[in-house]
Amino acid sequence: MSKRVGLYLGENFVSSVVVEGRGIISFIKINLSPLRKFDEQNLDEVTLWELAISKSLKEVKAEGEVFVSLADKDFIFRIFQLPRMKKKELTLALTYGIADSIPFKIEELMCDYRYITNPKLKKLEVSFLGIKTSLYNKYKDIFFNMDINVLNIEPSAISLVRVVKLMPKVKEAKNFALLDVSSEEAYITFFYKDLPVFNRYLKMSVNKSKDEIDKLLEEVRISLRYFQREFKWQSLDTLVIICDSNLKTILSSLQDVGVEILLFTPLDIVNRDDINVSHLKAYGVALFGKLPYNFNPKFKEIKAEPTFSQKTTVDLSSLNFKLIGIILVLGIILCFGLNVFLGNLLFDKEVNLKKKEESLQLPEFIKNSSLDEINSFYQEKERRLFNLKNRFTKIVRISPFLEILPSILTDGLWLDTIDFKLVEGKANLSISGYVFLINPAKEKMSFDKFVSNLRESQDFKKIFSHIELKSTERVEMKGRNVLRFLINLY
Repeated sequence: MSKRVGLYLGENFVSSVVVEGRGIISFIKINLSPLRKFDEQNLDEVTLWELAISKSLKEVKAEGEVFVSLADKDFIFRIFQLPRMKKKELTLALTYGIADSIPFKIEELMCDYRYITNPKLKKLEVSFLGIKTSLYNKYKDIFFNMDINVLNIEPSAISLVRVVKLMPKVKEAKNFALLDVSSEEAYITFFYKDLPVFNRYLKMSVNKSKDEIDKLLEEVRISLRYFQREFKWQSLDTLVIICDSNLKTILSSLQDVGVEILLFTPLDIVNRDDINVSHLKAYGVALFGKLPYNFNPKFKEIKAEPTFSQKTTVDLSSLNFKLIGIILVLGIILCFGLNVFLGNLLFDKEVNLKKKEESLQLPEFIKNSSLDEINSFYQEKERRLFNLKNRFTKIVRISPFLEILPSILTDGLWLDTIDFKLVEGKANLSISGYVFLINPAKEKMSFDKFVSNLRESQDFKKIFSHIELKSTERVEMKGRNVLRFLINLY
C-alpha cells in the first residue's frame, strides 16, 4: 500500500504526517520561532519556511506523494446565487459575481467552485474558494525550490472536514458550522449542503486565562449570529467543534447557541491521544480523494473573457484570383436577389405594424403629449433609475467593511447605532456606542484603540478617507457611569 505525506502550514509552524492507507505512520510539528535565528543569521520568511518544511519531512522520514494544507485566512470563502444556466455559461457569470463582492480582480485569483440547484428558488447556489495567485505561487515556488512535487494545495477547513465526516454523528449533517481550536489558532467555517460558504479567522491565541476563554466563546457566538442573520435562506443545524485534548473542558462550557453541539478531539477521530488538531489537518489533506467527502478542490485560473493574441498571415501568392472573381460575381447576384426579397418582406412588416399602431390602446398621457414631452418623461425615469442603481452599488460596497466591524471591537466597547447615508454621492457612516470598563482611563484607551483599528482596516481605507469624532461624554446607564461616543466616517 503506497504512502502519502500531508503538510499543514499554520500560523507559525509546520505539521507533517505520513499515512499508509488510513493509518498514521509518523508525525511531527515544527515551530518556526526557534529557527528564526539559524547559525547566527536572521532568515527571511521564504528561507524560514523551507528550513521548517525540510526539517519536518526529514524527521518523519517522508516518502510518497505530497499534499499541502494552508491556513484558512489565506483563502476567500464565498457563496453566490445565480439564475439557472448551462454549465458552460456558469464560469462567465461567476466572474461578474466575484467582481461585485470580492476586492480582487478575477485575473488575480486561483479558484475552484462547486454548485447545487435550489428547486424552490429556481437558482444555482455556487460555493466559491479563491486564493491570490501571488500567494499561491509563493508556496508553489517554495516546494519547487526544494524539488518537492506537490500534488495539491487546499484550505485547512476542507482537509479537516474530510476526516471529521468519518464520525457517524457528523456524516449525516449537511448544514453545519465547523469550529477548530488549538493553542495557536482558531477558525470557524460554515457549510451549506456540505459545501463551504463562509469562514472566519478568530484572531486570538487560546490559553487558560478567563479573559481569553470568554473572548473566544463570545467570538463564536457573534459568528453564529452573523451567519444566521446574513444567510437567512440557509438553515444551521449543528456546531461541530474539534479541539486539542487540553481544551476540551474549556470548550464544553459553550452552551445556549441555538443549535446542537458536537465536540470531538483527535483521539475521538483517529484513536490516538498523541496528535493535535494541526496534525489532523495534515492527515486530512494526505487523504485527498480517498474519503467520501466529495469536494476536493483543484485551484486554477479562471479567464474573465476570451483573449485573442495570435495573428494569422496569408500567403497572397497561393490565392486563386479567378475563383475569387467568380465568387464575387455570385455574391453580387445573391445580394441583389436578397435585397429584393427583404424589401418586399419589409413592406409587409410596415403594413402590419401600421395596422397594429392603429389598434394600439395608448395611455392618455402619451396621446396628449408631444414627442419631446415623452422623451423628457422617460429621460427623467432613466435618471432616477440610474441614481437608484448608484445608491445600491454604494451600499453593496460597504458590506465587506460592516462584515469585519465586529472583529475590531475592543474590550468593554459595544455599538448602539450604525447610520448609513449618501452625502453628495459619497458614503457616510455614523457610529454611536458605549464603553464600560469601570476605570475611565481604560475606557478612553479602549475607545482610542477602536478608532485606531478602524484607521488600520484595509476595508475601511477602500471606502472612507476620514474619521471625525463628533462627541464623547460620560453618561449614566443602569446605575453605571459609561463613556458614550459618536464618530462619523466619510
